[in-house]
Parts: sequence; C-alpha cells; structure tokens
Amino acid sequence: MTPKLTPEFGNKGADRPSRAARIRELFTEGRTIAAHTSICMHAGVWTVAENAAAALRQHQAEVRDALGVIIDGIPYAGQTCELESEGEKRAVHIWRQQELWNKEDYYLNFAAYVTRGEGNVTVANNLARKCLERFGDGPTPVAVVPVE
Repeated sequence: MTPKLTPEFGNKGADRPSRAARIRELFTEGRTIAAHTSICMHAGVWTVAENAAAALRQHQAEVRDALGVIIDGIPYAGQTCELESEGEKRAVHIWRQQELWNKEDYYLNFAAYVTRGEGNVTVANNLARKCLERFGDGPTPVAVVPVE
C-alpha cells in the first residue's frame, strides 16, 4: 500500500483517538482560538506533515488573494482556459494577468464573478466591458439586483 502524500485533517482513521476529543481535553476556559490552536500544535495534535500542509494552504490562499485583487474594477489576474486534448477547452488552474487573457478567459472569469453575488456582478460587468474593448464583443452584462 502506497502512503498518502497529502495529509487528511479531522478525525480520520480508526487507529488513532478522536482528534476533537484531544482538542477538548487540552482546552482551558478563557483561551482564544489562536492561543488554543498554538497549544494544540505544541501538544502534537497534528503531525509535522499536517502542519506543513496547513501552512501551504494558507500561503496558497494569500497568493490567490494577491493575484485576484480588484484594481480599477478589474481583477489583476484570474484562471484561464487551456486547450484540452482533441481541441476541447476546459478551465484549469492556470492563472494569468488579465492583460494576457483571450476572449474565452474573459467569459470564464465573467461567469465566475456573476455567480459570486451582487458585489461581484459589478466586477463581472467590468470584465464584459473590457472584453468588448479588446475583442469587439464579449459576455452580455447582467443587471445588478440589490439584495434585501
């Protein structure tokens, strides 16, 4: 059996005691989550590999936030479309600066922003406008419907 390279979080595996129970056992009234998490880390609740994986996920989230920042109403970067076998296109996790997107990339990111809610519809419409400016056509802007 090949060992898993990616650690699993939570109460996984019948051979170890409940992690949640160990976290509660270490808990002392009046701690913040940050303080208790630190105590749990030092008590070995998570393995070194799990701690490293958690740090990697946090770093990835920071990179994603930095690349996806909205500047002048448009994201700095976003996911793009890549050619798949037999000429089919599908979205993959390749990020590019907005200036390097092709028309399909604008459609992909437009659709993503539209589905994220009212605040992001404005960004989606900005992408539709930018695509129209660059390529002469693009996604159809959508109405911003206020949330009550």
